[in-house]
Amino acid sequence: MKDKLIFDLRDVTYAIDESRSTAALNWRAAAGETWALYGPAGSGKSALCSVFQSLRLIREGKLKLHFLDGKPEDSVFREVITVAFTSSLIHRSGSYYQQRYTPSQIVGVPTVAEYLRLESAGNAAADELLATFDLTRFRDSACIKLSNGQMRKLLIVEALLKKPSLLILDNPFTGLDMESRRILNDKLALLVDRGQNIIFLVNHRREIPACVTHVLELENFQVKSILPKDELPAGDITTNLSSSISAFPRLLPLIDHSYEFAVRLCNVTVEYDGKRILDNFRWSVRKGDKWALTGGNGSGKSTLLSLVTADNTQAYNKDIYLFDRLRGSGETIWDIKERIGFLSPELHLYFTRSLTCAQVVASGLTDTMLPKADLSAAEGQSLQSFFAYFSLNDISGRYFQKVSSGQQRIVLLIRALIKNAEMLILDEPYHFFDERLIRHANRLLDWYCLDKTLIFVTHHPEEIPDCVDHVMRMNAGSGKIKSVP
Repeated sequence: MKDKLIFDLRDVTYAIDESRSTAALNWRAAAGETWALYGPAGSGKSALCSVFQSLRLIREGKLKLHFLDGKPEDSVFREVITVAFTSSLIHRSGSYYQQRYTPSQIVGVPTVAEYLRLESAGNAAADELLATFDLTRFRDSACIKLSNGQMRKLLIVEALLKKPSLLILDNPFTGLDMESRRILNDKLALLVDRGQNIIFLVNHRREIPACVTHVLELENFQVKSILPKDELPAGDITTNLSSSISAFPRLLPLIDHSYEFAVRLCNVTVEYDGKRILDNFRWSVRKGDKWALTGGNGSGKSTLLSLVTADNTQAYNKDIYLFDRLRGSGETIWDIKERIGFLSPELHLYFTRSLTCAQVVASGLTDTMLPKADLSAAEGQSLQSFFAYFSLNDISGRYFQKVSSGQQRIVLLIRALIKNAEMLILDEPYHFFDERLIRHANRLLDWYCLDKTLIFVTHHPEEIPDCVDHVMRMNAGSGKIKSVP
């Protein structure tokens, strides 16, 4: 059984884009092996996997997919399925970002059963998968109300219902807390034990699933190593960032308003469908404070931030003060948003328009998902200097949906920074980042936030910037403030 091949790439050269191709690649996977493609953002993981579904991308050499033997050539689109987790039909069906915080507006959004096209009588295979991934109780829930971890499991179930011979999962653990990662890790191991062939794309060593047996490491579209997982050398992977210290970006002028508290919540309670998400919550963020928020999925972090960013209608008629002003006292949501730079995993899902990476960044100047039409000379220079800091000058004119997930996240981080707002809210900003890229981004944040208020959300304490001086861990709608050394 071990000698039976799943796929075999022999001297394969494939297209990166319209003008670039890779060097020849040899890679074969045998039955019983589970592979991870490991490398930094933009290293070529997604491009390599794209050849499994688009053989026309191959310029030279041959790819043999042994599970297609005896099947029509066009069956590759059914036999190989990629789950990227950064977008789905759920987010292309007319829903909008703030909708999840307004229950009365959740109309026309499919339930889990509707999204999976399940009949009311049930489907044995679907029922088994929903049970395997602990989603049975959400069968009649609107998809938009699922947590990040639940949504990831739903997309895996959707893919498995198509019974693919090869399943490609792009960073499946990103954004999950420790317990959710452990649970998903166990579920994925179960799938592999049942014979499901899976390739995992991972940017960070900690994201390599336990069921992986072999690792192909990529850097700058070149194979760095191919070896069993237990032979993977210790230490960080390298990135395509410049080895020299990058100059900090050019910033737009900071409009500094006078206020004492950026955020003040006094005994705030938020409930949905009888479930209390925030429970008599109290929190004060003084001007210039640097906060880290930690806590598991479902602990209330996103709901808390939605009150601060003016995305949640439950902020009205509550003791919530933003920049020393009571919410609902005459200000508009745009008055609030113009003073905040913002990034979240959910925001990423809704960038589905055909925009270039530069246009996505420019949308940060409008506080919408549409770019500012005419940038001033200073805005254009600042935008390009941020791309230069991350060594990404070459992607600014490329379409956002055509670059890697990691590069998309860098672009969205730049979007949050570009207008140089007085408060910065970064909700899990380092999705798809590798170790060195996190250090590079934190070097920027420590400098950038010297004169700003920062709220930084993460599941990983090692990601927290050095400038952070307050930490609050959230649990079941309450927050516990921890001391900072």
